[in-house]
Amino acid sequence: MVYSESEIVHELEAGNEVCLNMLFDNYYRALCVYAFRFVPDADDVEDIVQEVFVSFWMNKKRTVFSGSVRSYLFGAVAKAASKFATRRGRIMFDDVEKYVDQFLEELVEYDESEFARLRDKVYARVEALPEKTKEIFKAVVLDNMTYQQVGDRFGITVNTVKTMYYRALKQLKEELGGNALVLFFIILR
Repeated sequence: MVYSESEIVHELEAGNEVCLNMLFDNYYRALCVYAFRFVPDADDVEDIVQEVFVSFWMNKKRTVFSGSVRSYLFGAVAKAASKFATRRGRIMFDDVEKYVDQFLEELVEYDESEFARLRDKVYARVEALPEKTKEIFKAVVLDNMTYQQVGDRFGITVNTVKTMYYRALKQLKEELGGNALVLFFIILR
């Protein structure tokens, strides 16, 4: 289920833990895809995004929140992922905040019809992937299965699942552009 920003802010200000589930449902996939711009490892990406959610909850609950939750989370993930990459000796961007601001400005420009057009375009590109790659991508993204579950389902190793999933992401990113792919994950319902 997808929740509105006002619903999320209401639960946040009330201190209700359901807010975390709402945040996860709305933003988890998109934030993970976005974090891949900074950190190449899926496990690290998931840890970073989960830490951002927890930090957001601990620091913002029962306070008046102003601004966009989506903007805040994307900015927080960019900063956390950049710090992580820097600690690992892998600096990806010199000016993360400028990059995040640019992305968020582009995000605001899309209306519902553009989101629908983009979703249809992405689904068409997913359908054009090689058959096995498409099945694995759909299992991970649309069915929300873990790499282990996908490996068990198709009788392949977790590393093979990760490799095929990353190849699909790379191909889609090349064909659609990085921002289009992130937007797809945001509007994925």
